[in-house]
Order: sequence, then C-alpha cells, then structure tokens
Amino acid sequence: METIVKKKLNHDSMWISAKFPSGASYRFSVGRGGERLTMAFSNDSKESDAQIKIFNNWLKFRPKETNEDRFNRLEELTKRCKSGKELINLMTK
Repeated sequence: METIVKKKLNHDSMWISAKFPSGASYRFSVGRGGERLTMAFSNDSKESDAQIKIFNNWLKFRPKETNEDRFNRLEELTKRCKSGKELINLMTK
C-alpha cells in the first residue's frame, strides 16, 4: 500500500491531505481565515503535541518561498514516507 496524497491549490485557498499505510493522516489548509493543521499520528497526547510542534515549525516559510512552494515541499516529503512517525522524523533532520 502507498501513501495517498491529495492537494488542491487555488488563488485564495489551498489544502493538502495525506493518508499513510500505517493509518496516520493529516490535512493542512491555508485560506482567508488563516492556516489550519489537523493530524492523526499518535494516540499519546504528549507525543501528539510534540509532533504538531515539529510539523508547524517545518511548515514555516523559507526565504522567498510562496504558499505553493510550501505545499510542493510538503508533498514531496510526504510521498517518501509510509507513516506519520517517519514524516516527523524526516522533518527533524
């Protein structure tokens, strides 16, 4: 089974979602109301809180980066992973 990534980019709203073979999933969206991240990686609340912090830190804009660049960067990294934990581990490198 492969990781399933879905992405939609419009001029006023964008979203990306992923479902991993492990059962983990996330959805990140940007719109007029701001950014929103929902994740289902861990059942442990402390671990989940730490993972959200890592994910949000990784999503910060890089110099001269657009939202589309961020979404493409996230998609590329996600496609390399089979689980949410693997994604978080790559985000910390």
